[in-house]
Amino acid sequence: MEQPISTATSGQPQPPLRVLLVDDNPLFLKQVSRWLMNQPGILVIGRATSGEEGVEQANLLGPDLVLMDLSMPTMNGLQAAELIKSRLDATRVILISMHNLEPFRQKLIAQADGFVSKDELCDGLMPLIREIFPGRVNRGRTFKEQER
Repeated sequence: MEQPISTATSGQPQPPLRVLLVDDNPLFLKQVSRWLMNQPGILVIGRATSGEEGVEQANLLGPDLVLMDLSMPTMNGLQAAELIKSRLDATRVILISMHNLEPFRQKLIAQADGFVSKDELCDGLMPLIREIFPGRVNRGRTFKEQER
């Protein structure tokens, strides 16, 4: 599905934001991928089911953004984020988790570019993406709006 090109505040066309999804839950990957592909200015370019595969895919695809689960076996999202960010200067990483990690949010953000709990994903992800990539992504449908 071809994604519309968003326009920056200057009115110049912007290429879609290229996103790599990394999570060890295939159902979650499928649902989030489907939701993101319906957001204006977002293009999901790959999916990975482990930290190792996420690092490998990031190196191959050079995404603008990696949306990655924090809790994965063998290589967790924080370890994978450090490797990705050390190799790809322009790539941003948003960590996600089903656990409430509010006390650790600042530390996680110091290691990555953002953090959203899976409970807040519906409402918190797109505003965070627009904050990290100003002018690149227009407002689209929330996860809740799309499920209707």
